[in-house]
Amino acid sequence: QAEYDDDDAYINGLIEAATIEAENYIGKDISKTSCEANFFDYSGEKLTIDEGNLISVDQIITDASTLIDYTVIKTYYNSFDIIFEGGMPASTSDYIPMTVKYTSGYEEDECPESIKQAIKIKIANMYDENRSDSTSTYISNTNASNRLLDPYKIILL
Repeated sequence: QAEYDDDDAYINGLIEAATIEAENYIGKDISKTSCEANFFDYSGEKLTIDEGNLISVDQIITDASTLIDYTVIKTYYNSFDIIFEGGMPASTSDYIPMTVKYTSGYEEDECPESIKQAIKIKIANMYDENRSDSTSTYISNTNASNRLLDPYKIILL
């Protein structure tokens, strides 16, 4: 007989696995995640980063100094723009290395209910494979969870 603590640890692992599977399916972070984007030869006044679930831009670093004059604009469903007010700082070359540190995903109380429900379906299928809506001998995505996640999925053209 399994102890409740053993079952809780197993279920927590399933929650994490189902969330990662959902994130991989939609191509965006669901859990609150610290991210870093590195650009080794950036030049210009506008930078687009492909991340649809932006929470905040935390820091922008160039040549070991922090940029503070920028504006973040959420422009698209799957990306956001950073506008550098007055352009990039003077540099010895036209292109400079830059690191953007940002937080993506959903705040706990802001995650859409359909994403939460899709993750619950995935957890149920992993936890009790005999009663899942999957008929194969391995754990797979179900149409129900995918249909719930489809509106949030990145579609590359």
